[in-house]
Amino acid sequence: MRLEIDNFDGAGVCDYTAALEAESRPKVVRRLNQPGTMTCALVALGSLAPPVTGARVAWRRNSGDAVFTGYLVEAAQRECLGWDEAGSVYRYRLTAASDEAALDRAAIAARPRLVDRMAGAVVTAITPAGYDTSGVESCGMVEAIDPSLEKWSACTAQAADEARAAYSVLDGKIALRPIGERAFTIGESDANFSPEQLQLQSPDKLANDVTVAGANEADAYIKDYFLGDGYKLSFSLAHPPFGNQAATLLEQEYTAPLDPAWWAVSDPNQAVSVNSGSLWAQGGGAAVAFAEKVELGGALQFQHGDVTFQAASDGVIGGLYDGANCLGGFLIANIGSQSTISALVNGVVTGAAITTQANHRYLLTTRVYATEAVRGATRFRSSKEEVSAPDTAADLRVVLEVHDVDLNNTASLVAPATVLFDDVIANAPAYCSYVLLNATDLHCSLAYTRMVKLENVMVRSCLPGLAYRTRLVGAMMDGAECNVSVGSLVFFSADVPASNEKVVAEYRSTRRAGARSTTPLNPKEGLNGAPRSSVVELISPMARTSEDCASAAQAILDDATQAAWTGEYAGWSDFVPEMWPGDVVHVNAPSRGCVADVVVREVAIEAVDPANERSWYAVKFANEAAVPIAIKTRPVTAAQVEKLEMRDPAVFALSGLPQAQVTDVTSTSVTLDMGCDPIASGGFEIRRSDSGWDARIDRNLVGRFQTRVITVPRLSRVASYWVRQYDATGRYSQVATLLHVDYPL
Repeated sequence: MRLEIDNFDGAGVCDYTAALEAESRPKVVRRLNQPGTMTCALVALGSLAPPVTGARVAWRRNSGDAVFTGYLVEAAQRECLGWDEAGSVYRYRLTAASDEAALDRAAIAARPRLVDRMAGAVVTAITPAGYDTSGVESCGMVEAIDPSLEKWSACTAQAADEARAAYSVLDGKIALRPIGERAFTIGESDANFSPEQLQLQSPDKLANDVTVAGANEADAYIKDYFLGDGYKLSFSLAHPPFGNQAATLLEQEYTAPLDPAWWAVSDPNQAVSVNSGSLWAQGGGAAVAFAEKVELGGALQFQHGDVTFQAASDGVIGGLYDGANCLGGFLIANIGSQSTISALVNGVVTGAAITTQANHRYLLTTRVYATEAVRGATRFRSSKEEVSAPDTAADLRVVLEVHDVDLNNTASLVAPATVLFDDVIANAPAYCSYVLLNATDLHCSLAYTRMVKLENVMVRSCLPGLAYRTRLVGAMMDGAECNVSVGSLVFFSADVPASNEKVVAEYRSTRRAGARSTTPLNPKEGLNGAPRSSVVELISPMARTSEDCASAAQAILDDATQAAWTGEYAGWSDFVPEMWPGDVVHVNAPSRGCVADVVVREVAIEAVDPANERSWYAVKFANEAAVPIAIKTRPVTAAQVEKLEMRDPAVFALSGLPQAQVTDVTSTSVTLDMGCDPIASGGFEIRRSDSGWDARIDRNLVGRFQTRVITVPRLSRVASYWVRQYDATGRYSQVATLLHVDYPL
């Protein structure tokens, strides 16, 4: 074996093997989904230069195969050992980090979240050119990873952990493989088994009752009803809205070529280009799409750009696609020397069209409001299975609007936009593709593109005798008409609701996500008839909903009901195969009560006899009952436990009523439309607070009804009606709906 060091001083790779100190031979430590290390010491360098910080280090077998490659993390520590006939003798202690050190030197450039990708695709996407990724396997799907400004090793470890995989970097080659792809056996019946080198521990971590706390989640569907008087700007909301934080997901000014991390471009005819501060499309057969999927949850705004047409065009601008179907977008169609702009919804042209004119610019905007804030379910993996709830179904209100700016008329800059479409798409997909340009024969330029996650509040209003229109919530500079601040809906002075203008604000309340899962007692595993409880908070993967928490609890139980095992085995390389973290070892030691599959967590390789390529291997292992891999948790505090308001899923199991609404308000009554017919042998229960959901409790009960349209008494200016549907077995809606009225008497 040989030690190679390159100080990058022009001398190239030098062989330092002869300078190795016998008492401090190279020791390599490999850890599961963490950078590895190597330590050694050198003496009597002779003509060799002392190693410096950042020097390239490789420990190789005589065949050239690498055992370790990496970089010195600090200058060699020099210790004086004394003198000989040539002068002072020094020892140089070296500590090197594996190849991740080079990958981690620069943070990953800003890029969109990697959504719903295989772990292998995540690793490939964030790895710089020049590394061999042929050993990267697909492994499992991960929900979302945001690599922006993070280190390569941290992002890769997250992807590997969540997919229950193991990564390694050696000699410029990156590998990612599922846990247990390679398997070995350590057994008492093996001829080379060394009983004194096997250490086993079985920590008591059994549990059959697991409670999991997650992030904050959306709870009740809330609709607040107000009436304008021509001067009032601020209206008090019934509850603080969930997700009331706007965020810019994409801000694209076309001052440089399109970044492939952000945009996927298909352009065989070279019809698309970036110059003069704009994105140009001059021809057909081209598509420019956002590089990642977009989750259709909460409220989103897509500002496709300030579009100028140079000639009659055909294509779609700003399309949200579910496969080949355009859920919503702007269809551009050729008509003589000009074009028309129409709403394209579910692949069908809808409503009236706008005909383009010369010397005009067109600001195209799409807004979407989903009835659910979170759509995609998170996957959780135990040693036995992958557990995941289905994606959450939701309806989607889509608003397509065009602001026509006449360059010869400055008043058009502040004129209201034309709404081409404002309606609901039922049962929208959880994810879509955002295709900015789908050019059949486009001749236009776009000055900018933005994607913004809006405050998760939808505001609609209508004047007497007219239809409702959607009001834009956000910043005034973005053309918004109102915003939400500290529990209030505040209109800007230019957009004050007129006298008798009806206003409705739709949003969700907030609660802490949580779930509990239990399994029957298993005396064979040592539970001995006594329940074992565990209450934890998830660190990763993130649980955004109670359904996610339930999946996590089930995955945790898969392993928590097994006996936990940790241990270590050591031996010479002649008798112990070279293992890597992530390999599975079947430990067959019945005399010690252990017959279990464990996962290698750390391998230490000490080159005791380099000349004969003999090393001492120390392998540390644990099963996932002792140390989980794909799920990271921490204990919760007593205060956090108190905030968990978990509902019995066997009782609160029916669908919610997101479409329930107030249809009429008088001084003495309120008429409610539940949005659906009652369940057979069931109906709708209305209460004055979100509690007491039981047919035997009437302290806050308004009534139980078996009709879709219900008229209830109104006793004050401000009235709240909590609604859930129920069935004959006593089950209720999983989520309540609050219809809140604040009208003058």
